[in-house]
Amino acid sequence: MSLSRDHAYWVFPVAFVVHDFEELLTMPAWFRAHQHELRTFLTHLGVGPFIDSFPTTFARAALAIAPFLILVCAVTAGVSLRWQSGVWRALYGGLLGAFLLHTFTHVAWAVIFRAYTPGLITAVLVVAPVSLFLCTFLLRRGAIDLKPSLVAALVALALLLPCVLSAFRLSRWLFG
Repeated sequence: MSLSRDHAYWVFPVAFVVHDFEELLTMPAWFRAHQHELRTFLTHLGVGPFIDSFPTTFARAALAIAPFLILVCAVTAGVSLRWQSGVWRALYGGLLGAFLLHTFTHVAWAVIFRAYTPGLITAVLVVAPVSLFLCTFLLRRGAIDLKPSLVAALVALALLLPCVLSAFRLSRWLFG
């Protein structure tokens, strides 16, 4: 049995769920244990006040992850239904590319903290190989386009930190 384009698109949300499940299980305790180091590091980046918004409970972590899962599923549904649309292919390719590139942020955090950080294991063992496979598979079949996907991936990656910090703030606002 061979993998179809439509089925291949849906591998991305599955990989996302696997990766973010690791983050969901490890983020709250990790943030509680590393608040001081995070505050110091984020203050140097100019976003120190956001440390108080970091999800330190399972519920807050789940709520912070939810908008990203909804986005990934919505864009995957869009490209599955309208794969001939250059806009949907660019959005999907951009999110997939940003998902791949964010592997390096997990590795960088682990290097900075000289220890495990939430999502590190699945970033290396799931996100990177699955994303590389999907990018190659879908590019070869004309199901995503290289240049628009690359531009969209770089934009998405640039927006990742502000979006994550905003999701953290939203989860704190809703769950206190």
